[in-house]
Formats: sequence, C-alpha cells, structure tokens
Amino acid sequence: MDTQDWTANEFMAFIMFYACEANGRLTQTDCDWIKGRVGDASFQKAEAVFKSRVDIEMIEIIADMRKRFFPGEEGKSKIHQDLVGLFKSDGKFTSMEHHVLHEIERLF
Repeated sequence: MDTQDWTANEFMAFIMFYACEANGRLTQTDCDWIKGRVGDASFQKAEAVFKSRVDIEMIEIIADMRKRFFPGEEGKSKIHQDLVGLFKSDGKFTSMEHHVLHEIERLF
C-alpha cells in the first residue's frame, strides 16, 4: 500500500501505531483513542500499512513524511501533544512511554 496519497490523519495514526508497538503493546484503549483522534477510515488505512512494514521501513516513513504533514516546531509540538494524549489515555504515563516518546521525537 502506497503512502504518498496519505492525509495528515493517516500519517498521525501511523505514528501512533508505531508508538504503541514500540511501547510493547497496542491495547483496545489505544485503538479507541486513535480512532477518536483520526477517524475509522484513517485508522484502518494506517493499520494496513503498519502491518505490512518492518521496523526500519516504519522509521523511514516517519522521518521522511513528518515535514510534509507537520512541519516546523509547531508540527513537532502537535505530534508531541497527540502522543502524550495517547499515552495518557489509559490513565498512566509510564517511564517506558516517556522513553518511546523521546525516541520518536529523535526521528524529527
């Protein structure tokens, strides 16, 4: 599946899938939060791409496409806020989630 026709919501969902996977799990709470943020269609499209890629491909997609959808410091801030919201959706923000957030932000 090609990523060149993605929307910002599809890209954001992809980043969120990656964050959950790097955190070791994708829970139903995570899925519900992502769907609420980006919608069902964007969720499903990003999920299909996510499931068809290996880790290095996911990293390349995130690093290559971030400026397209979320440019500059404002874009980085938006991604940061959404990832923090995702990680807090279960009522906790663990040290592992802090680490994952930091590592994803290093891609930018």
